[in-house]
Amino acid sequence: MTNLPDPAIAEALLPLAFSLHDDPGTYALIAGAGISYGAVPVAWEVFTDLIIRAAHTQSVELDRDTAADWYRKRFGTEPTYEGVLEQLGTTQTARQAILRQVFEPDGRLPEPTNAHRAVARLMRAGVIRIVVTMNFDRLFEQALRDEGVEPKIVATEAAAAALGPLHSVRACIIHLHGECQDPESMRNTIDELSAYPERMQALIEQIAREYGLVIAGWSAEYDPVLRGTIETHYPRRYRAVWIDPSDPKPMAAKALTLLQGTPIHTTADEAFAHLADAVDALATRRARNPLTLPVAIDTAKRELSGQHTAISLHDRLHAEFQRLHGLDDLSRTDGTDTEYTELVARLEEASAVAAGLVAVLAYWGTPDTDGWWIDEVARFARVSPATSHHPQFWKARRLIGTRLLYAAGISAVAARRYATFGALTQLTTPSYTTKGNHDSVLEVCGADTAYEQVPRGARRQYKQLQPILDRALGLTHDALDDAWQRFEILRLTTLVLAHPDFETRRDTYLEYKKTHENLTEQDPARQQAWQDRHRSLADTARWLPVDRLHILMHDTNAGDPRITNWSSTAITQLARDLDTNDEHPLVSIGAVHDDGDLRIALDAVNSQLEIQTHKHTRPDTPGTRAEPDAVWLDIPVSDR
Repeated sequence: MTNLPDPAIAEALLPLAFSLHDDPGTYALIAGAGISYGAVPVAWEVFTDLIIRAAHTQSVELDRDTAADWYRKRFGTEPTYEGVLEQLGTTQTARQAILRQVFEPDGRLPEPTNAHRAVARLMRAGVIRIVVTMNFDRLFEQALRDEGVEPKIVATEAAAAALGPLHSVRACIIHLHGECQDPESMRNTIDELSAYPERMQALIEQIAREYGLVIAGWSAEYDPVLRGTIETHYPRRYRAVWIDPSDPKPMAAKALTLLQGTPIHTTADEAFAHLADAVDALATRRARNPLTLPVAIDTAKRELSGQHTAISLHDRLHAEFQRLHGLDDLSRTDGTDTEYTELVARLEEASAVAAGLVAVLAYWGTPDTDGWWIDEVARFARVSPATSHHPQFWKARRLIGTRLLYAAGISAVAARRYATFGALTQLTTPSYTTKGNHDSVLEVCGADTAYEQVPRGARRQYKQLQPILDRALGLTHDALDDAWQRFEILRLTTLVLAHPDFETRRDTYLEYKKTHENLTEQDPARQQAWQDRHRSLADTARWLPVDRLHILMHDTNAGDPRITNWSSTAITQLARDLDTNDEHPLVSIGAVHDDGDLRIALDAVNSQLEIQTHKHTRPDTPGTRAEPDAVWLDIPVSDR
């Protein structure tokens, strides 16, 4: 089987990396000959070389391609590693001398592989503490000493008896078949491998029973006792991982099925290097297992589809909220720009599950389940000013509030649950600038506001949240983009309608509009009236932050290269719907306003978006078109 490409290997190993990081010491490594590939001869090479040496004793010259056939003809039996070795060395000491020359030719010690060194890093970090190896070499020990760790070595029955509690051992290398520097410990023949001494057997049973297993480079063909011990005692609470670049041999395939394990098709060098790097990164970032997200979302969907109240979903959601409120990052008040960038990444990662669950509930939930989460959006919008010159730190909790607001709002709009969206429009939070006043959560948790200290913040918000909503809602890419834009436009329109000066500005606009409409085209004052009308419309929403939101703008004058009139496609559709739909979302969120006010608010938002679009698409040479007919506001010109 072809090895997985690097990104696929890293992704496949990610669950194991999180398990090692989150529960250090709960996994043990079972290492076969393949993990030493490149440092010492592999089993097949040793096996055929032993046949060649046996042939030499009978004055027969062979090569590796003809060795096995010669053995079958000469002895009338299938060659086996144990059988050939037993013919060459009749005692353990003799066999040890033969193998020592194989593994340490002319007394030269081999160098540990990348796999040995990566495992040593994992053991130094304490995430793996036990290695069970069938190899005679001491490459694990050498790699550990290079990391400054002195291992506990178990190769004999006496050492197994003296080991003590496994959980107290920091780094333990168990040579199940013995090791080359102790001939009495080595097990090679069929008879020697048919059973382990009592203490050693008890030790591997304990490991198989109490630890998760990472298995690498082991064919499982030639050690029936170890294979049977693992199959009999392995706990299903751990997912075994089996690392091998080739398809598993029959015994390994059978064991993998019984263990319900995960095969990782790559080399030990590649796998453990990725694993050690991933664990180091998790320790630095204090990340959370992203695989929790799809599991949480799929479970939530199943529970919501039942006939009874999903109490466990309620409890899981509030456990997530409680965990988020307790994050140390939310108590930070200052720091460097680099530290803030790292904090943003941690908060995004930490809030992924909560955002996914809120999205599921906003899309498939009911008014009752809305009550489980809606107030939490406002709680994460609430901040208190700190005596610090770094406001982005003490306002960081609003990053979580923003993700929850968008997850809920977009999902509710996608499901046409406009009453739920209307409830979001009512959320407020105490103002930290004006005592006694309250700010709209729709405003302070807008992507452009909450992410104002993050480069390309609104675009980052989209790229971070889009995969979560994709998993939670199961919509096509276009359908999700449409829902996102509708939510943004409805959010902005709601803010315009709620502004205390809206009615005054509306009346001013209507006066200019009436004046313009009452003048004939020949009247020289008509052009000025038209400009006054459009300026007053822009003034109605000029305070509105709309910079670089995820909104698609189209040039309605695409046929004329001299003039560009930009308009939001979502606003065009919403305005059209307003004329034909009695259950339009704007009616739900702005019941105190008539259709005329709603249309003016939509046009005012479009005017602001048009101004921003001109800023982002202004050509270098007047009269030329530097941009396409459609532009996403959150995609920088350099990326288009």
